Amino acid sequence: MIDISGGRATAHAVHGARLVVIPGMGHHFAPGLLDRLLDLIAQHSRQGAPM
Repeated sequence: MIDISGGRATAHAVHGARLVVIPGMGHHFAPGLLDRLLDLIAQHSRQGAPM
């Protein structure tokens, strides 16, 4: 596992990224979180990337 500082650094380095911390989340999808993850992905894709 990587310390949360790695996620913060990645989000800071990627234009338009937003870090969402989900307590208890590891490398595997926790049961019951799929809907939330899909919603976050959909929100991100609706924002689009600047050209």
